[in-house]
Amino acid sequence: MNTKKFQTYVALSTKDWSAETFVRTLEEIVASAKEYENDYIEIHQVLEMVVTEVEVEYVIILNHTRNLDDLGKYLK
Repeated sequence: MNTKKFQTYVALSTKDWSAETFVRTLEEIVASAKEYENDYIEIHQVLEMVVTEVEVEYVIILNHTRNLDDLGKYLK
């Protein structure tokens, strides 16, 4: 199997989100990061960068694994 592995990151600012909303947002980030139908994406790390009284800023690091022999449908 011919695979390509790489990482990307997403910056995220939040204002007073519940844990449930944060989890749903992470699920949406993973789903939207897929470029091809058969891409496998997992969250590597969530880093809390800045915390203020008003908002919290995160960096979400994603691991991508792409099967180059079976990409599937192009999604973007």
